Amino acid sequence: MSKKLIYITTRLPWPQDNGRKVTLYNYCRGLHELCGYEIFLYSFLDADQNYDPRDKPPFIAEVEIALPIGKAEKFANVAKALFKPSEPWQNCLYFSKANANAIRKFADRVHPDALIVDMVRLAPYICWFSDIDCMKSLDIDDLLSRRYKRQMGRIESRSFLGSYSSMASKGTDRLLSLAPVRNLVLKTEARRMEKAEFSYARQFDSVFFVSPKDAETFSESTGLTHCFSAGMGADVDYLSENVQVSPQPDTAAFVGNLAFDANVASVKFVVDDVIPKMKHAMRLRVIGGCPERVKQDLSERSCIDLLGRVEDLRTAVKGSEVFLAPIAYGSGIKTKIVEALAMGMCVVTNSIGAEGLEARNGAEIVIEDDPVLLAQKMDELLDNPDMRKTIAMAGQAYAMRKHRWDDLLEVFSENGF
Repeated sequence: MSKKLIYITTRLPWPQDNGRKVTLYNYCRGLHELCGYEIFLYSFLDADQNYDPRDKPPFIAEVEIALPIGKAEKFANVAKALFKPSEPWQNCLYFSKANANAIRKFADRVHPDALIVDMVRLAPYICWFSDIDCMKSLDIDDLLSRRYKRQMGRIESRSFLGSYSSMASKGTDRLLSLAPVRNLVLKTEARRMEKAEFSYARQFDSVFFVSPKDAETFSESTGLTHCFSAGMGADVDYLSENVQVSPQPDTAAFVGNLAFDANVASVKFVVDDVIPKMKHAMRLRVIGGCPERVKQDLSERSCIDLLGRVEDLRTAVKGSEVFLAPIAYGSGIKTKIVEALAMGMCVVTNSIGAEGLEARNGAEIVIEDDPVLLAQKMDELLDNPDMRKTIAMAGQAYAMRKHRWDDLLEVFSENGF
């Protein structure tokens, strides 16, 4: 009889069009293929998602979609949270007794050997399955408390909700877009999330992160010893295929969905603070979805080419000479950086973009935080194709050594799954 695992997720892990979906998709695949679990999903839907059973990957045994949560219950959750300083505000948008009961019925029917909860915002549901005799693990992803602290004061940052603003009312999202309100909420959310990360982690048998650095930092700060990193991988064999494309001179590529404020902030940093300081008249080719409001805002910058969604990411990225992605704010390992390394691109980023990676600065990747130094390094790389090639080849070899999904996913077996 095969083992069974229930994964309660904040979204469906497909299509793999952002980093979190890529991670969830491969975690589920690895737990099935390498650990022998039948995977049962209880999934909330992302803002633009609909569930079509025909799209279900073969390694997923069954999917149950979370029940919609009404405004009245969300409001009641917020009111209760006023008196619970360790409960993040975002948790109020994801909890309902109807879903709690549905999750319990799902677990009673499946009889799981293991159960994983995706992110702290779904952790309150543990009260409904704490008595079930199975391994329980919290997939924290990355340290959101640290991300929110970095996010405060950013003009481009509308709220801590990001792509989940659809879970709140339009009025609430508009209110959170006001800078004074946003920064106050981010400050309190960071404080609440920091407490919640610790309090909920104690209630699970194990806790795992994407980044080894996050796992180490969390373990050291809390004294909890049941933390590990599941890593961030890439389909390195596919990404490293020799795609025939001639890069356009004096161009750099950036990958990111511009519906996410952090990506908009990163692009604006490049075009406003880096490119004007360069000798080369460089163009930034931005690959990824772009809402109309962002397109209008960025249209004033003549050095940007918005390519939108593309059929083959490799061809679009390799059409540039350098992959340039300094990250404005965030935490954890960045999918775009790992995938660009695997493609054999010369990757230029900053400390936040390289966080959690073991790639050597100047040898396998280029890391600079100051915009003047970034501009100087970009000019140097654009002037020196041999340097670009040397760094790119070393970076690709690093990605193939350290970021193969199947190698990384063995960690689940090593941690009791």
